[in-house]
Amino acid sequence: MDIEGIDVAVPYGTRGRQILMHDDLAPDYAAALARAYNDWAYEYCQRAPERLKFAAQVAMHDIPLAVEETRRCVTQLGAVAVIGTPNPVNGQHLHDKPVEPLWNELERLNVPIGFHPTGNSSLIDDASRRCIGHANFHPIAHAIRNPVEHMGALASLTTGGVLERHLSLRCAFLEGTAGWLYWWLWRLDDQWEKFGPGCEHQLAMPPSEYFKRQCYIALDVDEEPAIGVIDKMGAEYFVVSTDYPHPDGAFPEAMKEFFSLPLSAEVRRKILWDNCARSYNIPQPAAAQTLGDR
Repeated sequence: MDIEGIDVAVPYGTRGRQILMHDDLAPDYAAALARAYNDWAYEYCQRAPERLKFAAQVAMHDIPLAVEETRRCVTQLGAVAVIGTPNPVNGQHLHDKPVEPLWNELERLNVPIGFHPTGNSSLIDDASRRCIGHANFHPIAHAIRNPVEHMGALASLTTGGVLERHLSLRCAFLEGTAGWLYWWLWRLDDQWEKFGPGCEHQLAMPPSEYFKRQCYIALDVDEEPAIGVIDKMGAEYFVVSTDYPHPDGAFPEAMKEFFSLPLSAEVRRKILWDNCARSYNIPQPAAAQTLGDR
């Protein structure tokens, strides 16, 4: 963080994600794995609590247990977010009725859910599974999985009616790039206009308006195609991450690459600080610099 010039980080642990990404886990075992990770992550963040903010894992295998763990982590451990799985788990989608108690609890606690792809293909409902066993599997699967799974999660939350019912729920879509966002929101609006009137649950607004009201998305530090999306939509919806310490991340020059993108100082500040702080309810530290200018 010092090398990159980052004041505050909210870590999303990779291994902590992967151990939960199996449909066949017993629900109480999955919940125990999430709890163990959260205890470890909380302790880790206590090394520098002003700079490292704790985000809690929840296992979607059992929603009542996920609600219980959400409550524990926020009220007892000070979690600033819950880490969400964009994929369906055991066939259950994010806009299915059994998930409603989790959205209710997140609203009540006033913490966001940050969706992060799984990083492997162990879940049955994973877009990359069709590539297993075929040549050049990894680059093809990795290119498909992260944005496509986020597209599905975004559709569930907007077109599926979750954000219609939960006006103060905040959602972020992380490490899946952002260059596709403008087209995908157009596509959801187009399909809702054509087919929405016959659906079980009606929406008061087009799907894109729910995203604009309640959501954020992360661009990659070198994602030049996202510039056009930011120009069209405004910078208020975008955040950025270094992806440290993954081999496809840009450390130790992630921020150098971000600053090479043709963005104004005002836009940079929104992406690097304002939007993240607003989503996570993080006050600016006294030592924080003006990020857009450095």
